[in-house]
Amino acid sequence: MENPTLEFVLGLKAGIGRTFAQAETAMFQAKELAEKILDSDPLDLAKQKVQEALNSQKYAITLFSENTPLLTPTESSEEEIIRLKVMENLHRLGEIERKYGLHSLAYDSFVDCLNSFSVDSATNTFTPFGYLRYLIENDLLRYNTRREDHFLVLVDCNSMHYWNSQYGFDTVTQHINFVGNALAATTRKNPRDYSRDLVTLVTRTHGSAGDEFLVDMYCPPENILTAVSSIFNRVYTTQFKALRR
Repeated sequence: MENPTLEFVLGLKAGIGRTFAQAETAMFQAKELAEKILDSDPLDLAKQKVQEALNSQKYAITLFSENTPLLTPTESSEEEIIRLKVMENLHRLGEIERKYGLHSLAYDSFVDCLNSFSVDSATNTFTPFGYLRYLIENDLLRYNTRREDHFLVLVDCNSMHYWNSQYGFDTVTQHINFVGNALAATTRKNPRDYSRDLVTLVTRTHGSAGDEFLVDMYCPPENILTAVSSIFNRVYTTQFKALRR
């Protein structure tokens, strides 16, 4: 990742759960804990509110409670479409291998194509396609359901309307990309490394302009809040170090 100069620091919030639906529900609850930046706030005050979040280290992080109704209790049709697309492409890869051979020109070209769909180049994180591909290829969909130490953390950038109105879409997108790169750098290895071990996976959930990231991680349940707070601390610190002076 290059070292751009940032104009401001994006605040973050996160929801933690065993499933995406649980993490999404908890993330919406975390909004109540996030810094409140008003449309009428001057820039200096808005930046101060984010600074105070880092100073206090009272981050907007919520762990899902089993007594809370889910916002989206079932898998969305979009997720199912992506899953089917992954399965179709992996089936096609198998056909190419059987017809032309492993590491043939046709096979390697198709793998390169799949890899280009799998990684968001702006943040070095997985795309939704790449994330599901990784889980399916490594048989982690069933494996993770049996683990007590497996969590999904949905991370969202705060006050997008405010920052877009102050700096414009392109500048804010650069800042989101910086957060994504920092998030990936603090949690896992390069997503292009497809090996089956218990690494943390980071996915940009809504494509190249999205401001949400899904962190798929392993952690003892009693330490999960501390672990996510530590990730937040490193991402905030990385942003502050890149601020324009």
